[in-house]
Amino acid sequence: MRVYSDRISRVNVDLHREDQEIAEGAIAIYCNENDARIFVNGAYHTITSAVRAEIIGELEENVYEITVIKEEYQIWQKEVVVNVGETTSVFADLVKVEK
Repeated sequence: MRVYSDRISRVNVDLHREDQEIAEGAIAIYCNENDARIFVNGAYHTITSAVRAEIIGELEENVYEITVIKEEYQIWQKEVVVNVGETTSVFADLVKVEK
């Protein structure tokens, strides 16, 4: 295309959105106790909050072992299925160990 100073040129542009498939999912971990350690498949990720969920994101579709550990509490463990484009919610109900 040539541009001339004495003419108005019209340009048509077709924009196409490229569909991007979400290839990941997430786990929302709710807990009744603060400051418990969260592990996914044995790897440490973060600590819990009793007032909000901790989100572990960017997970491939798979089964994950979630472990929540806090001193003086029983270890909480569960297998969680993660599906593409979804957030799976779990509630870790920690129980204090009687002495």
